[in-house]
Amino acid sequence: MGLITPGSIADAAWNSGAFEGLQQIRDSLGLAVSHVEARTPSEQDEALRTYAAQGYDLVFAHGFEFQEPAERVSAEYPRTIFIITSGGGWWGTWLR
Repeated sequence: MGLITPGSIADAAWNSGAFEGLQQIRDSLGLAVSHVEARTPSEQDEALRTYAAQGYDLVFAHGFEFQEPAERVSAEYPRTIFIITSGGGWWGTWLR
C-alpha cells in the first residue's frame, strides 16, 4: 500500500496524520507500506504512475490536488485502486 502526500510528514498536521495512519495499518495488519512526498503536479503524476507500475494494489493520494492526476493515471492502471482524500466531495474519491 502506498501513500503520497503533497507536503512533509513533519508538518504535525495534515500530512503527518496520514503518515501515522499508514504506520498503524502497517503495524495492525502487517502490510508492506510505502510513502513518498510529491509537491508539484508533475511529481504527483509521476508518484501515482510509479506506484501503479510497481504493482501496488492500493494507493492513497492525500489531498484534493491529486484528483485530476489520479483520474488520468487510473485509466492506464485498472488493477490499482486510487483513493483521493478530500477529492470529489467531503468524503473523498476512489478510482479504479
